[in-house]
Amino acid sequence: MVPSELLRTRPDIQAADAALQAAAADVGVATAQMFPSLSLSASMGQGGFSWPVALSGAGAIWSVGASLSQPLFHGGALFAQRRAAVDTYDATVSQYKQTVLAAFQNVADTLAALQHDTQSLDAANVAARSAQGIFDETGGRYRLGALPIASTRSSEQQFRNAQLDEIRYTSARLTDTAALFQAMGNPPVESTPSAAATVPAASAATVGASN
Repeated sequence: MVPSELLRTRPDIQAADAALQAAAADVGVATAQMFPSLSLSASMGQGGFSWPVALSGAGAIWSVGASLSQPLFHGGALFAQRRAAVDTYDATVSQYKQTVLAAFQNVADTLAALQHDTQSLDAANVAARSAQGIFDETGGRYRLGALPIASTRSSEQQFRNAQLDEIRYTSARLTDTAALFQAMGNPPVESTPSAAATVPAASAATVGASN
């Protein structure tokens, strides 16, 4: 089992999250542009404040009227900009969901491959131990003169092939383990036992003794 929180460190998810935040900010900016920008000062309240006077051409703050009406004159364009920003945000949300789903699929496929590697390596270990037992038995019988040299060579070849299978499956497991760390986007915090440790040292000792 892999905690889903680990996938947050994947570069593609981080990039999708940043794009989503940027799109959300653009929607906020487009919405804010639809409202008038007005700065009020204390001078507006001197001698009483009257909106008709203030917004008239002769008013001391006649420019306020232009500030209030400008967004209304451009309301169609501003609304279209906001709608475009919202559409972009919706598309970014969809892209973010696809990125997350693809990340989960990537991790799930890698975990399935690791499980298959473990099963194959376990079977290879059993086969190697069996081949080693046969090799040891035939070697002993050969030394007693009960078997010809050809039988010993045959059992040795089977043992060597079984050892090669162990090495191949161990390599595949290590490769898929590295792929899992890459899929999670974060290196492991704690060291994990190497899959190569599953190959008993007795095999190497037997090989050395048989040479």
